[in-house]
Amino acid sequence: MFASNELSSTIDGYLGQQDESSAFDAVCQSLDEAIEGLDKFVAESDGISTDQIKKIVFLSEKMLFARDKASAQYEKGNAWSDDTFLSAKTAIMWESHIGIHQADKSIRRGELLNNYPVIEEAAKAGLITTDHITSLLRIADDDKYHDHFVSDIDQIIGNASVLPASQFSLVVTMWKHSINELLGESSIEYEAFKERYLDVYQTAEGYWIVDGKLDQMNGSLFHKALKDINNKNWRETDAEDQNELSVSQRNADSVGYLAQGYLTHTTPATSPHASNDGTDTPKEFSFSYTPALTADIVIDINDLDPEFTTQAFLRKAMNPDSPLIHAHSRQYLEQILCDTTIHVPVKQPDGTFDLGRSARTAPWRLKKQLMLSQKTCSAPGCTIPAHWCDAHHIHHWAHGGETNLDNLMLLCRRHHTIMHNDVFFEERLKQKEKPPPLLSSA
Repeated sequence: MFASNELSSTIDGYLGQQDESSAFDAVCQSLDEAIEGLDKFVAESDGISTDQIKKIVFLSEKMLFARDKASAQYEKGNAWSDDTFLSAKTAIMWESHIGIHQADKSIRRGELLNNYPVIEEAAKAGLITTDHITSLLRIADDDKYHDHFVSDIDQIIGNASVLPASQFSLVVTMWKHSINELLGESSIEYEAFKERYLDVYQTAEGYWIVDGKLDQMNGSLFHKALKDINNKNWRETDAEDQNELSVSQRNADSVGYLAQGYLTHTTPATSPHASNDGTDTPKEFSFSYTPALTADIVIDINDLDPEFTTQAFLRKAMNPDSPLIHAHSRQYLEQILCDTTIHVPVKQPDGTFDLGRSARTAPWRLKKQLMLSQKTCSAPGCTIPAHWCDAHHIHHWAHGGETNLDNLMLLCRRHHTIMHNDVFFEERLKQKEKPPPLLSSA
């Protein structure tokens, strides 16, 4: 039986080798023999156990770390320029047939392994993977985060050592949110909001091209609407035809249903496919003014506390009993707690959850009173109709603001997002007097 320790020792030997040609050739030969032995064991094995696959993955990660360290060292040398390449990553890409982005990430991960002993130690011990280090590239490569990254590196790697890569990616995002606040930078969601776009145009062949990038709020609502329509359409389709369409094709159909529902207002949207009730009656999709769209966003009230430090967050994230579900900035959480069609359970300081919406979301009677007092969004010059607007808490609900007429104003989604991220806009809006009622109380 092949001993996995042999391959592990060979890789460790390579990681510790200096750039001496003879030693390198010997290591490569040992690696070839070890890998050949591993291939033979796998081929002859009746079944691979969980422990064995864990060891194989661990060994492959060690080899990737060796590749990354070598790539970083190669980038610092002159061999690539001597071979007339424009850059080390271009040379790696052409000589090894990997993608340019993969070559770039390999070099950057290798730099982290070479520059931060705590990262290399965790990698050698099998506590972190290349996916963990790839997440670190989002903060380690940015000069504005450098000092904070160096200060928090031990805690950050501590988180990486106990969390799977997907959860650790959220830790990195939350860490960025926290440091952005310390630096007075815009939140990640707000930067994405400013970069949002959706291009729709028709080709000469007659079909439509849709290309875009949506912000968190609109993207969540759009995705949930498509998913809801897709599920309903799938359930009402004959079992024999349920796999006829791909997910992408179902999405394309659902966009049409969604648009039709808006254009026809109270008239249900219809599918061109007949119902499965044995008749030729088209399937109908009705649209409510208050759709019950849900999203798996759970908010811990501590995340809204400006005194909750980056270090306190990193300590908390290491606790496996309270995993991160999403990584959002404080400004984004304050916005969705104002008024939203997304249901958001709130985790209270005592560990209980507030699952209701009435405590923070303006009930219909309050929103109707707001809509009677103004036709459009409260932002100067904005003409978005009042019934499309969110009810914004002037004094944030998250900080004790009440859900009443005196503490609410109507803002369209765009201005609502700006309000929670641009202090100057907030000050300008506060100076604007409330418009007089459109209808008298009589």
